Amino acid sequence: PPMIASTHNNLGTALSQMERYAEARSEYRKALRSKMDTGDLNGQFICFQGMGDAARDMGDTDGAKQDYAMALLPALETMDASLVASITMRTSEREFRQSGSIDESIKSLEWARELCRQQACNHEGFLLTRQLIDCYVEAGSTSEALSECRQALASDSFDPEMVGLLSIVVNYARLTAAEPGG
Repeated sequence: PPMIASTHNNLGTALSQMERYAEARSEYRKALRSKMDTGDLNGQFICFQGMGDAARDMGDTDGAKQDYAMALLPALETMDASLVASITMRTSEREFRQSGSIDESIKSLEWARELCRQQACNHEGFLLTRQLIDCYVEAGSTSEALSECRQALASDSFDPEMVGLLSIVVNYARLTAAEPGG
């Protein structure tokens, strides 16, 4: 029943906030069973992402990777840009990348951002851009990072009140100062 699944999901969230991650994962699993039985793809995504977040927070990187990979399946099946963006940002974090896979993270972030643009998910697109800039900086691709900063700051589709604007401004300042003649 959907109401019971929501209760388990809410309990998982509460337990995670109390740093009781193993118990939270168990509650998310209970909710997941119901979400799978009913074919609720958004619910499945939420459960897998919650399980992944709990695994990450308890230091189980491999478990988190596995849960995030499973969360990506319903996100892709629905092609919901906000779901794809959410999980792509998590899997592109440094701790979840395989050695040398920064290029793969950049491609995933660019693809998810384009999907957000197509679906007018400006907030998620902005957050993806912020993470993309960080990946470019980490990869040593200063010119690409600077270009992304300039485009983001000049874009009409980004609201200056959005979370992360300061991060882009700071990156822009650092990158500009590091440019020859900067």
